[in-house]
Amino acid sequence: YTFRVLAVNGFGASAASATSASVTPATTPDRPITGAVSQGAAGGQLTATFNWTPPASNGGSAITSYTVRAYLAGAAAASQTVTVASNSRSRVFTFSSTSPVEFDVVATNAVGDSPPSVRSAVVIPR
Repeated sequence: YTFRVLAVNGFGASAASATSASVTPATTPDRPITGAVSQGAAGGQLTATFNWTPPASNGGSAITSYTVRAYLAGAAAASQTVTVASNSRSRVFTFSSTSPVEFDVVATNAVGDSPPSVRSAVVIPR
């Protein structure tokens, strides 16, 4: 957008000001891109790792955090949710069972939240 201003009173309108510099309003980010999932190491705690790539567009406002969610495979509600720093690209989750899980991630900027990423492939914690 660009802007011009003029004053109006009982005698009429003034000449318009010079055109402002172009600005683009900020919006919410695009959805992050789902990456690989992997099982934890054999013999340790039951873990799985989820990776993602930042969205193609931050909406004109820097990403401030990501919300990463773990779901029992096919479930509508997340079983675990964690907010991580804007420079994060991976998160390890610890589980109490070997039930299959999947993940998604939401990017947040000053305007609000992105749509969630596509859900990850299903992985069994190990």
